[in-house]
Amino acid sequence: MTDTDSLLAIVTEVWATLGRAAVDKQSPLRWFTLATVSPDGQPEARTVVLRGVDRSLRRLTLYTDRRAAKVLALTANPTASCHFFDARRMLQYRLVGKAEILTEGPRWDEHFHRLPPTATEDYAALLAPGSVGVSKRDTALAADYFTVVDVTVDSLDWLNLSRDGHLRARFDWQGQNTFAEFIVP
Repeated sequence: MTDTDSLLAIVTEVWATLGRAAVDKQSPLRWFTLATVSPDGQPEARTVVLRGVDRSLRRLTLYTDRRAAKVLALTANPTASCHFFDARRMLQYRLVGKAEILTEGPRWDEHFHRLPPTATEDYAALLAPGSVGVSKRDTALAADYFTVVDVTVDSLDWLNLSRDGHLRARFDWQGQNTFAEFIVP
């Protein structure tokens, strides 16, 4: 197998694995770390849930409350880093891209109406995330605060931490061009 074949197999498997993680609640990759930079320049990282994957658009989707700090951070600087780690397979994926915040429109509507009734409560808190106080909810507010975040991936750093020897590859997308290479772990 050539390096090109190996790199193609890796990137194909990454997107397939992430696609499964978006729908499989038992997947070790369903929960991932989203890293951003706050408006005052501080790094921030938090755990979020992978809600959708579209390989053809290189897009990862997550949900949040529009009042959350991550929305403010991504509005000021849309660059996001998404870190996935599968401890069973000893695989790490680091994907970096530009985030788009959706608070209305057809994609927002599609995702909002797909939520089960119990999940809408996650976006119906009277107080903003991070506020001091006891959270009370009003489900009528869910549509006001529910937000879809789409991250269009520009680069992927793949790392296999095998006991037989680590292997690492980097993939970069610029327009319709893909650049891929093995790099030193």
